[in-house]
Amino acid sequence: MGERPVPPQLRPRREPKQARSRQMVARILAAAAKEFAAVGTEQATTNSIAARAGVSPGSLYQFFPGKAALLAALQLEWTERLRLELGGALQQVRGASAGEMVDAVLDTHARLNSQPPGLLAVLIFSSSGVAGSLDLRRSTAQELEALLSLRAPSLSAERRYAAVNVIIHLANGLYFLRNTSGAADPVVRGEVRAALVAYLESLLEN
Repeated sequence: MGERPVPPQLRPRREPKQARSRQMVARILAAAAKEFAAVGTEQATTNSIAARAGVSPGSLYQFFPGKAALLAALQLEWTERLRLELGGALQQVRGASAGEMVDAVLDTHARLNSQPPGLLAVLIFSSSGVAGSLDLRRSTAQELEALLSLRAPSLSAERRYAAVNVIIHLANGLYFLRNTSGAADPVVRGEVRAALVAYLESLLEN
């Protein structure tokens, strides 16, 4: 999977070379993740992120040109994390029932969206300007398309593409219903699960 290009204005200003600098950058990114999850990308500021990280705004700007660059860095990091974890979860249930496959996806989203609570939802639905959209959704689509190719080989490429997008749309209910932590809400999860299982079972019958 090729990486989408990151515009120059969203790239880190410089890469940390020393251990102390690497630790500072890790603290800044962790603070940005918590701030974005807590107040959203619009309300978060570089000053509040720096304060949460325990560094000066000047130290933050040594490495990141602004808030959008922090968001882009987190999105790239979580794109790879979701790809690996969702791919691993789906590999374990490739031959399982529709319900078990759906649970594997929902469990992965609920776990990742709790680290910290709501962050994954913010990253999925925020645009950092990295090629105009977020690769987290594309990573999910690729994993689901591979699964449908294996389990429902009679589906045409066009229908498989449409089905993947319907599955993602249904799964997004975890984040649109009630709040961004809906993935952990048993009522929301139950309704989304019921819709996904019924739809996936109809596809696997083909």
